[in-house]
Amino acid sequence: MTGIPVRLQLRWGDLDAFGHVNNAAVVRLLEEARTRGLWAPDADDADEAGFPRLAADSPVWSVVADLQVTYRRQLDYEHSPITVMLTVSTVSGASCTIGYAVFADGEKDPRVTASTTIVTVDRETGRPCRLPEAMRSALEALRA
Repeated sequence: MTGIPVRLQLRWGDLDAFGHVNNAAVVRLLEEARTRGLWAPDADDADEAGFPRLAADSPVWSVVADLQVTYRRQLDYEHSPITVMLTVSTVSGASCTIGYAVFADGEKDPRVTASTTIVTVDRETGRPCRLPEAMRSALEALRA
């Protein structure tokens, strides 16, 4: 599968009473993979990555408008990291759709698949705004 692989370490606190990774923890792991894989950690990296930095004072914010998750098999706690493969399936005026496939270490079939629609909004008005050109270009380059 093509895309951006992000390796994440599961945490003991991700488990539920049944001994597998809780559904809410899976959503947090998807968010962590998305922010690590797609957004620049600081202003100096923003031009290279093409995505606005994640900060409250950024002129454009990105918000999750839709989230779809399919749990294909339970995700058990493991000491080895999981891999979240990120893909970009659509890019439109003010939004994009990011796909996820979550793999246990060494497995070829995903335990979880998901997608999020991300909308860019103007920080001042909170209304949707066009994707910044650098972000659009970077997303287009990653389109599956």
